[in-house]
Amino acid sequence: MPELPEVESVRRGLEPLVVGKKIIDYEIFWNNSVERDLKRIKNKRIKSIHRRGKYLGFEMSVGYLVIHLRMAGTIGVSTEKIEKYVTVKFKLDDGNEMRLIDYRKFGKVWFVDKFEEVVGHLGPEPLSKNFDVDVLKKMISKRRGMMKPLLLNQRFVAGLGNIYVDESLFRARIHPTEKADKIDTKRIEKLYEGIVDVLTESLTFGGTTFISFVGADGKHGEYRKKLKVFNRTGEPCIVCGTKIKKIFVCQRGTHFCPSCQKN
Repeated sequence: MPELPEVESVRRGLEPLVVGKKIIDYEIFWNNSVERDLKRIKNKRIKSIHRRGKYLGFEMSVGYLVIHLRMAGTIGVSTEKIEKYVTVKFKLDDGNEMRLIDYRKFGKVWFVDKFEEVVGHLGPEPLSKNFDVDVLKKMISKRRGMMKPLLLNQRFVAGLGNIYVDESLFRARIHPTEKADKIDTKRIEKLYEGIVDVLTESLTFGGTTFISFVGADGKHGEYRKKLKVFNRTGEPCIVCGTKIKKIFVCQRGTHFCPSCQKN
């Protein structure tokens, strides 16, 4: 699933291609993709593009077009004829089409008056000024559950997914099933640093691609080459040499080092 770095990479790639353009028409190929009626979007100009968690919000001259890429979606802009895997497309006034391309067909599209109507439930942005180590300490102090599911909870922190949670926990030496109320201050500080560093580093590489993710420029994310635990089952830990282990936590494949991340 595209996480914060992948969605932000798409946002940055789309800005020079669609901001300032007007949506003059649209076509829906998969009805389940549309959560709110799109009729009002015609002849609205794209003023800017925002990201909140894993959601993209296209600020229009009136209202917001909101897109969630879900499991395997991406957005392409082109004049070439392509219908395969396109679930919704928007015709722009420069002759291009902006398309939600999603072979799993889980991506969602809304047209709403305010972005917050869709993303208001999300927790803080981990790369924003409103999220710092003290905020994270207070947030964790109120929790008792396992760390992996907690960090995956979009109401707790927005934008983190399976890849970057595993990587952040490894950097903080926290076992994925360890309970939040057992995490000491020093490791919370390491966790904060890990979250920020992993997301920032991934952004410089355009995110992570394992199967299908591509940015708006059609390029794959290259951060997979820098991952320390995720998808490295059986390989030696870069710190201690112990083989990376994979378990399932709340039905999510979870990678960690049994020596560095003891519970």
